[in-house]
Amino acid sequence: MGGLLALQEIVNYSVSDNINNITELVSIIKQEYGNFKQIPFSKLMPKIAKFKFRNR
Repeated sequence: MGGLLALQEIVNYSVSDNINNITELVSIIKQEYGNFKQIPFSKLMPKIAKFKFRNR
């Protein structure tokens, strides 16, 4: 989940704890970066490391 939030932040330049449409997010990433190997992982890793799962 932290990686998806980071992708949304990179693409939309918005900080949010919710992802409205994962399919749309993946499509935008593919359009902007061509494939997932081109994503700037240095921008993703801090958000992934910071992510904490919710207690149920």
